[in-house]
Amino acid sequence: DGEGEGAEGGAFCFPREYALRSVLGLGYRASDDMAWHTDMAGEEGWLCSISLGATARFEYLPAAAPSARRRCVVQNEQPPVKVDLECGDVLLLQGGLLPHRIVG
Repeated sequence: DGEGEGAEGGAFCFPREYALRSVLGLGYRASDDMAWHTDMAGEEGWLCSISLGATARFEYLPAAAPSARRRCVVQNEQPPVKVDLECGDVLLLQGGLLPHRIVG
């Protein structure tokens, strides 16, 4: 629906304008993992991921958790949203606030 819980408990929406400032290429094998994390950019941390190669299981927590302490609380309160990203899929996510990971 394009909305979620923001850093202070309010709603946040997809940005009207995108100011993506960098590109990071990561290659995953089907068995690779990446632990729970948020991106360093905080509230400005929009992530645009283009999936290439093997299908990857991407999971994110549907509540803002910019710190490790808050992430632990959210993990115990809400199940992760699971998305299988196939080759060619594009994902836009508020990666600075929403904890996310890759599960192999």
